[in-house]
Amino acid sequence: MVTVLPGTTIETTLSEKDTARRLIDAVFAPGGLMLSQVVALTGLEPYVVQNWVKRGFLARPEKKLYSKRKFCRIAIINSLKDSLQLDRITSLLRYINGKTDDESDDLIDDFELYNYFVNLCIETEIKHGADADIRETVKAVTAQYTEPAPGAAGPAGDPEARPAAAEGAEPGEGGAAQGAGRRDRGPADGAGAAAGGA
Repeated sequence: MVTVLPGTTIETTLSEKDTARRLIDAVFAPGGLMLSQVVALTGLEPYVVQNWVKRGFLARPEKKLYSKRKFCRIAIINSLKDSLQLDRITSLLRYINGKTDDESDDLIDDFELYNYFVNLCIETEIKHGADADIRETVKAVTAQYTEPAPGAAGPAGDPEARPAAAEGAEPGEGGAAQGAGRRDRGPADGAGAAAGGA
């Protein structure tokens, strides 16, 4: 069955692990993409991508070229925008990678994050179907992930032990809002819980 990579117009079968890595690497083999190419590969209007950059959802393009990381951030947002509000999507991205417009503080490269996301989609839909236990599927898909710094995911590698970033606040900001955006959800089921409240 031919489909597209989530958040893009790139046609594929989504049947093999690391399909996103293989296809995105091929697209970026010559280098970065111009806005017109990003628009063609995502189906977004140019003003939408420019607005996301202006609002700080991703770092500015360098020399008018969008890197693989920036393209994957756009694809992630684009794939989630029909089921989550943009502020919830960016809150999830801040939870994972800190400031959305600064790649230097990222715990995981957006390219790797997107590849895991697509692998999760493949594993859930193809191999486990709609009744899949999402936590077990996430564990299986991310089994090869190595933290960039020991303890980045929390004590003993428990991602749920990482403090929740308050909605609209940067990670590490304290105050009464600390943890307010978490709402009894772990990283594995955060998107589903947030979608139910949207």
